[in-house]
Amino acid sequence: MAQASRDEDAVPDLRPEHSGGFFLSVLTQSLRCPMTLSSSSSLLSPRPSFEPSDALSFHLPAGVTLRGEVASDAAAILDLHEESFGPGRYARTAFRLRETAASLGAFNRVAILDGVLVGSVQFWRLEADGVPGVLLGPLAVDPRWKSAGIGRSLMASSLRQIAEEGDGPVLLVGDAPYYAPLGFQVVAPGRLVLPGPVDPARLLIALDRPAFCGRVNGI
Repeated sequence: MAQASRDEDAVPDLRPEHSGGFFLSVLTQSLRCPMTLSSSSSLLSPRPSFEPSDALSFHLPAGVTLRGEVASDAAAILDLHEESFGPGRYARTAFRLRETAASLGAFNRVAILDGVLVGSVQFWRLEADGVPGVLLGPLAVDPRWKSAGIGRSLMASSLRQIAEEGDGPVLLVGDAPYYAPLGFQVVAPGRLVLPGPVDPARLLIALDRPAFCGRVNGI
């Protein structure tokens, strides 16, 4: 069986008896927003640029190319998601967000090798109490090409565009050590409330804006 990618769908056991306590405690606490300006001023402040770690290499395997996602990729992407994550992905919090979120197809990327789709990353529109943001995921790579740089290359291509167009921040749930070279950091406790349980050590953000704070929903 294929192993799941390190993306926002590769989450630990989040059954209520293991994680519900965290989620409920966040709901009953006051939100802690890292705001030093008014919301309107913060929205007008300069957006951060995409600056990946200097040590991060984005060299692709020979023959692999990246391009924007097109409608005809849909079946191959669905097959890749099924192989990478299985049916359990539908119960996860990130999937709940995507159910009500609009696809940001202009940012989506796929990796192609010999005419076959071997990687995909998708993005979706979010808001946190009215402030817009972006959800990254799923990120999926053909198991035969794991650890070859395809996943990070896909994300880097998209994140550069998101930063250049002044969009963001970008939110995901995943392994911090894997995503940190791409500029992701753990969200401060109490800043965001998602519509389901999430391991707080895996809730990450990049291209951050302090005004992005509150209850997160797909739009």
